[in-house]
Amino acid sequence: MDISYRITQNRADAEEILQDTFIELWKRKPEGAIVAWLKKVVVNKSLNTVRDRKKVRDRKIIELENNPPETPDGILEDKEKVMVVKEALSSLKPLENTVVILKKYHGMSHREIANILEITENNSRIILYRAMDKLKNRLKPYFLRGDIYE
Repeated sequence: MDISYRITQNRADAEEILQDTFIELWKRKPEGAIVAWLKKVVVNKSLNTVRDRKKVRDRKIIELENNPPETPDGILEDKEKVMVVKEALSSLKPLENTVVILKKYHGMSHREIANILEITENNSRIILYRAMDKLKNRLKPYFLRGDIYE
């Protein structure tokens, strides 16, 4: 459920996706690497959910771009940092968001990410690089040190 929650940013959606995935597992009874199959289905269902909510997210991004938050005098408190990072992650394209989450939060290799998302390993690296660059630019006003990007 953690992967789905990090992609969808919604607990109810993540729970529903998890339930749907296990129902699909029960119906299909796949052979082979069941864990990899489960991860792939969860990621795909999560991405579909995010795509369905894309219009709402786009409106929020436009709002944020039109009314950017002011630069703080000091370093933000931990809760504020988390909120700002979540907002920055949600501003990424769904595929970029997913690659960042799978790599940075779940420690997956580019090979695993490529397998789940059906892309090449090199494409996974490129997407991660571009997404991290976008995050760096979006988060620059909030953080005094560069260590947030590591």
